[in-house]
Amino acid sequence: FRQIVQYSAYNMSVMVKADSPFKNFKELIAYARQNPKKVTYGSSAHGIQFFVLEQIAKKEQIQFTYIPFKGTPEVETALMGGHILFGAGDFNYSLVEARQIRYLLMLGKERSEEFPDVPSLKDLGYDDLPDPWYHGICGPKGIPDGIAKKLEEAFTKAMREPHFIEELKKLVRYHIVYRNSKDLGDYVANNYEAFGKLVKE
Repeated sequence: FRQIVQYSAYNMSVMVKADSPFKNFKELIAYARQNPKKVTYGSSAHGIQFFVLEQIAKKEQIQFTYIPFKGTPEVETALMGGHILFGAGDFNYSLVEARQIRYLLMLGKERSEEFPDVPSLKDLGYDDLPDPWYHGICGPKGIPDGIAKKLEEAFTKAMREPHFIEELKKLVRYHIVYRNSKDLGDYVANNYEAFGKLVKE
């Protein structure tokens, strides 16, 4: 593919039930260190969240017990039912607003505009981990340079329209993150290489 432009990113996160005894991610890590394999978590089956969390566990020299699910709704159900200690993914924001779940960590390098009080991977010293949670526009690899440039300019202009930004945040709570064609191409290539290594491990 030829990357054209990135316009936003997911709020991927680690979350617990509102009444969980873990007030922050460091407490969760400390508990896992004292209770090997007793910390259960779920996410969409072996998705990117799984790879990031397994790298955190490796770095912290702890062991999580991973339970794969078909999708985030099932993870939410298991979390709310007390069947897992934490979940990882892009959760239903109504549960956050209703104070039924709490975020402990955003699985990205930067803090979320929507949840500025929740630490990022970088905040907790995990800034060496990949974080490919993005929405972008791409096309076939063979798009001529002139056409690709026009597409990049058009989509860049469109994503900066106030109405688009307003609706994106209101409807799906994604935050605006811009990368031009070159930067997005480098970002995708770097993440592809990084996750290739993790899959082999």
